[in-house]
Amino acid sequence: MTRLFGKINKLKDVEWMSDGLWEYLSKLIPWGKIHEDWLTFDSTVLERCGTQEGVKRGYNPKKKGRGSHSPLIGFLNKSKYVVNL
Repeated sequence: MTRLFGKINKLKDVEWMSDGLWEYLSKLIPWGKIHEDWLTFDSTVLERCGTQEGVKRGYNPKKKGRGSHSPLIGFLNKSKYVVNL
């Protein structure tokens, strides 16, 4: 990969990044000790000021009409890990 924060145009770059992420996650989460769990998703609202990329006017319970992001967050419930990247 020629640039760290550039666009990913090649499959080998995606594989390189994916391998690196899994290697990093395997140091944080003991996958071998997790025998049973369930994955759930929840959404939240993150308020944004200015013109950040991806900001849309939408549901914002605190400041109606203001820009926000609405990310989905993944959880392993039994193990109590947030598994969102």
